[in-house]
Amino acid sequence: MMWIGTDYGLNRYDGHSVEVFLNEKGKSGCLPHNRITRINGDGKGHIWIACTPGLVELDLNTMKFQTIFKGNVNAVYFDKEDDCLYAATGRKVLMRNTDKKFSEVVNIGVSSPIVDIVTDGNDMYVGTSGNGIWLFDPKTEKHRRLFDTIGHRCSA
Repeated sequence: MMWIGTDYGLNRYDGHSVEVFLNEKGKSGCLPHNRITRINGDGKGHIWIACTPGLVELDLNTMKFQTIFKGNVNAVYFDKEDDCLYAATGRKVLMRNTDKKFSEVVNIGVSSPIVDIVTDGNDMYVGTSGNGIWLFDPKTEKHRRLFDTIGHRCSA
């Protein structure tokens, strides 16, 4: 399946046809808003969708949507190695713990919002909309800018 987020709903393409999931006002278990900005999955039957009101989980077994975080979410990433869900809101990265609660793990303290998150099993790479790419080391809880906004490598 290929999942495609648009300003007009969530689309699932199976290689032959497209099924569109839309908000249905007043109906529980459906998509809460049609404007989709990010999609990520865990490969185990869950897809996380950033949309206008927050972060939504789609359980592929029940095909039910559930809002799991209210607020602006600019990026979502599921780390399959660590089995962790990360969401960026403003200049912070939040992690969803085993109790399904979110806690802050990174605050890079720059003026631009975080727009992308990737991990490699050890470090987290955080992309911003105007202050470059940052590397976060969870062991030391330190971060440093790797690239500035025009792609030049910064000093170590």
